[in-house]
Amino acid sequence: MKYEGELPRGVNRRGGPGWWMDNEGRWRAPEEWPEDYPPLPGWVRTASGRWSAPTGVHAADEQVETRWTRASAASTESAKPAATAVIDKVEAPVRTRRSRQARADRRAMFLVTGAIAGALLLLVGALVLIAQAGATQDPDSAEVAGPVVYAAETEEDLSARRVAAATKRPDLAREQLAVLPEPRTLPDPAPLFDASEWDVVDSGCLSIAEQVLLARSAVDVTFADNMECVPDAGSWTDVYVGRTITRTLDAEVVMHIPVDRVWAAGGWNWTPDTRQAFLNDLDHPATQQVVASGTGHNPRSQGPAQWRPGNSDSWCSYAVDWIAVSHRWNLSVTEAERTALSEMLDSCAAPGSSGANVATTTLDEPALPAISLLGQ
Repeated sequence: MKYEGELPRGVNRRGGPGWWMDNEGRWRAPEEWPEDYPPLPGWVRTASGRWSAPTGVHAADEQVETRWTRASAASTESAKPAATAVIDKVEAPVRTRRSRQARADRRAMFLVTGAIAGALLLLVGALVLIAQAGATQDPDSAEVAGPVVYAAETEEDLSARRVAAATKRPDLAREQLAVLPEPRTLPDPAPLFDASEWDVVDSGCLSIAEQVLLARSAVDVTFADNMECVPDAGSWTDVYVGRTITRTLDAEVVMHIPVDRVWAAGGWNWTPDTRQAFLNDLDHPATQQVVASGTGHNPRSQGPAQWRPGNSDSWCSYAVDWIAVSHRWNLSVTEAERTALSEMLDSCAAPGSSGANVATTTLDEPALPAISLLGQ
């Protein structure tokens, strides 16, 4: 008689060591193991091709009683002495109870061990969070957490304060433009720009560009993954073409002052740490700009003397942000760039001008970064 496995049909679990599942999803005894290596250590293949346990050991000793084991016992019952058959019938339930108890003990041990490990992980995580909270709340820290929100201030009040601050930025930009330094004299031989020295080094699951998208979105950003490492949708405005972007695939984050222009304006004398600090600058929102992909925004990394946005209504915001970043990082401007920036600032008072970009306006001016120079 052919049996379909140790357990009743539909029960998808095995009952003891060495049992295996065939291609039809049925559990089979270790004696029927089809591979060349033994199903359990010490088992040997007989002349009939079936596997056999070592002398004195049988898989049934570690299994619950099944149709297969009962049939096997019945087929050999007539060959046993009467006394031996009686002893086997008495001891079989004992062995079964011992096997079940051993498995129950092992499960209990695993559950207790898992609970202890989980509790330790939670404790370590809590200590890390407490340490990080203490670090961010350090009164001596120069990190800017965000704009100051006053008591009972609504989102509308905060937005109104941003608009009011943006209206003052053109006048501040003129003051900053007047004190921007002239280009420095390059050493002889002059250093050459190397784009590989200006690669952004990201850490964590969110890149610097993705962090900018999160901070600049007018609505809560949704993610394409459960870990919140892949931003998917939000709301951003490219002020240079007057376009609203709702998908991250259609948005691009660019340095407002391209890195080769930064290099020419004094970045050639920066240490690697200062270069990375500039590329990772999230304290001032003007450093990086969110633009629409494929619009050709400043396609050849040109300065204000060579390139201006095609929409003259956005000249004001473009010049204000360029001056703000130059002042923050002590970058120089040529006479031609100074003239072009001044002309774009004149457009701030034009009737159709969009003025300074509210999204890149800071309510609380962040601390100036530390700039380290080569050879110092």
